[in-house]
Amino acid sequence: MEQKPSYKDRLKSNDNQNPVPLLKKQIGYVLFVLYNIICLIASCLYRIYYLRLYNNLDKDFLKFSEVFGIWEVSPAWMKSQEMIFYRQVQLVSPSLEIGFCRGDISSLIFEGKKFDFGSEYLYFVAARAAKVYDLWRNVCSFDMHNIALKDESVSTICMVHVVIHVENIDQAMGEISRVLKKGGCVYFTGYSDKHYNTSLIWQCLNVFNKKLAERYTDFLSTKRRHPNRFSKDDLITLISSYHLQLREFHYFETGVFAYITYFLDFVCSHNHCFQNAFCRNKGVQEVLRKLFRFYYISIAYPAYIKTKSKKKMKWGSNFYAVMKKNEEG
Repeated sequence: MEQKPSYKDRLKSNDNQNPVPLLKKQIGYVLFVLYNIICLIASCLYRIYYLRLYNNLDKDFLKFSEVFGIWEVSPAWMKSQEMIFYRQVQLVSPSLEIGFCRGDISSLIFEGKKFDFGSEYLYFVAARAAKVYDLWRNVCSFDMHNIALKDESVSTICMVHVVIHVENIDQAMGEISRVLKKGGCVYFTGYSDKHYNTSLIWQCLNVFNKKLAERYTDFLSTKRRHPNRFSKDDLITLISSYHLQLREFHYFETGVFAYITYFLDFVCSHNHCFQNAFCRNKGVQEVLRKLFRFYYISIAYPAYIKTKSKKKMKWGSNFYAVMKKNEEG
């Protein structure tokens, strides 16, 4: 039987970070320069091409510019687009938000809404977030493979990019169906089946051997602990056994923007691009704060507006979906 990490182990993984080796530090410096070159060129090109678009910026979009810190612009881009979909959700009580972070991002995404229940990965994080952000009336912490709620006890469930982390998605989906009332809805986002297709390595492998390219995506999913990626058909097949129907499915983050996002996030940021003494200098940080806000707005705002237009996208790195539990079953 597989051993799940204890609560003590969760705390250790949450608090402790291994020191960065010297070689990775040196690589980090190189990637930091590369990151800025790419962002600066892309920002200037976007500003020229979409000149009039920046005259009246959406205030909700601007709120996400530093949600992951000064320089983590690529995940902030994604969250700003997720917000567009979740702002339309009508919470029917009892409502539940299942998170995997700190509550601060959810407070921006669901601004103006309040859930009956909120669950975060660690209970003390959820308890603190409930006081600070006033997003949930009650807090809890549970394993999605064994949700600590009664059968058919909630009407609305929201999961912001949580399904990518679930180890056994079939078991988790069974639990979601169990606690969801008949006619209740689940709103969630995650990685699409095309997510790793924006990798240059995948592109090269796919030219010569499609099976090898898919094996590479499986390797990346395992390495980054993101085991679940879905297309519309994948979701329909998955949920059909759990009395759930797919009511909506939307791709977002597409085109050139998706390629830029992948490169900045997984190639640069995940390789200690900003974990160096230069970036920690207070004077430098003030300059970087303004520079990275320029990147955030310039590159992401056209993609944000495209997502907000509700135009159907043929593909995208991420998806938003709505499931409804059958009235009968």
